Amino acid sequence: MTETLRRQSTTVLWNVPVLLVVLISQGWSEVYLDEFTPVLNCSEVIQNCFPCQAGQYANNTVTCCGCCNRQPGFCCEASCCSKCEPGYYQNTTEASSCTPCEEGTYSENAGETTCYDCSPGWFSNQTGASSCEKCDAGTHARKPRSLTCDECCQGKYQPQQGQPDCLSCKPGSFQNQTRQTTCVSCAKGTFCNLEGCSTCFPCEAGFYANKTGLLECYRCDYGHYQNDTGQQTCHLCEEGTYCNISGCVNCSSCPKGNYSDSKGNKFCKACQLGEYQDKEGQTNCLPCPAGFETRALGATNCTGCEKGYFKHSMSKEMCQPCSPGHFSEHRNATNCSDCAPGTYINHSGGTSCNLCTVGMFCGEPACEVCEVCAAGEEAVKEGAENCTLCEPGKAKAIPGSDLCEQCADGSYQTDFGAKKCILCPPGYFCPCASCDPQPCPKNTLCPGGNKQLTHAISRCSG
Repeated sequence: MTETLRRQSTTVLWNVPVLLVVLISQGWSEVYLDEFTPVLNCSEVIQNCFPCQAGQYANNTVTCCGCCNRQPGFCCEASCCSKCEPGYYQNTTEASSCTPCEEGTYSENAGETTCYDCSPGWFSNQTGASSCEKCDAGTHARKPRSLTCDECCQGKYQPQQGQPDCLSCKPGSFQNQTRQTTCVSCAKGTFCNLEGCSTCFPCEAGFYANKTGLLECYRCDYGHYQNDTGQQTCHLCEEGTYCNISGCVNCSSCPKGNYSDSKGNKFCKACQLGEYQDKEGQTNCLPCPAGFETRALGATNCTGCEKGYFKHSMSKEMCQPCSPGHFSEHRNATNCSDCAPGTYINHSGGTSCNLCTVGMFCGEPACEVCEVCAAGEEAVKEGAENCTLCEPGKAKAIPGSDLCEQCADGSYQTDFGAKKCILCPPGYFCPCASCDPQPCPKNTLCPGGNKQLTHAISRCSG
């Protein structure tokens, strides 16, 4: 809307359009101004006006500027030019107004010739800003001249305001939401060994995490196992099983010949001598039956007793050697046999008995040694169970293994069991060692010890 004003020396009209035309020669004032802008009715025209400098503008509501004879942007004195308010700028001269700072920029002081970019971590989302705003905690603005702030993404956080970047969650922590000011420690059973985790990873089978905020999970110790993921503890190996490495997913069964009678074993125990185990995963070993044994640790079966040895019952005992006087001629013996009368064995572990030699005897079972025959007795064959008396005509003077000896010529013995022979007496002769002495005939001389008459001396006749 346009309105014409007549000659009124000092009248000011309000609420008319923008454009001031001063008709000096006629004394008329025709003014076009922004609505709500006061209109001057200049009584005179001001000559020799000066252009306003950059950062300033000519305020036409002021007589010093509004009544200049030049175009807008001039004032009669430089001091009449107004500085651009904070949030505005002017980078040219002869300006009648200032320009508001764009979004993402600001001017803090009056009279600025330019606007400044908001620093990283700050923003401005309106024009004519005299300052920028800090990004909230949990957000950031990486570039200058930002209109808004970006939320920290998952795996990142920012506890402070006005920051250009978000911080990565440290190893052992995570953040699965956006716009966060802190990270959360990994829960038990999980871990994160990287920066910027948006989630923690479950511990693998064979591992565990019994604390929060771990960078890595722990291996299950020897004798322990874990067959599931994301666990806080490991389990003890059951009886009959073992684990000899760290990080076991499952425990192994004890092999044959071994056992485990408690939980949490790193190794299985070998069956001892006299024991065996022919199955896997067992908690004990078995005693060998009668007649059997084991000769090495960790046996998977039993071996029969050797000849000369025995074991009489099921037990962990080893096979024992047969004692002297006893023997075992077969394997797997549960008992030893007695040597029969007339035989002997003088050492342990015998497999057979020996016959008593000639001149010796054994009259009882289980002889360790044979005995010598007494004086007047003999054993004429091997394996004698007793001694026999020396026959008539023979004698044995002392105990020993010797046989009875034949009486010498001129001696005799008619009894059994004689210890010595008898010399044939004088007046007799002994033609037979086992016969009684015979009297010498008349007219013969028998001095004694004669066997035959041929040895006698004849007497001479008168």
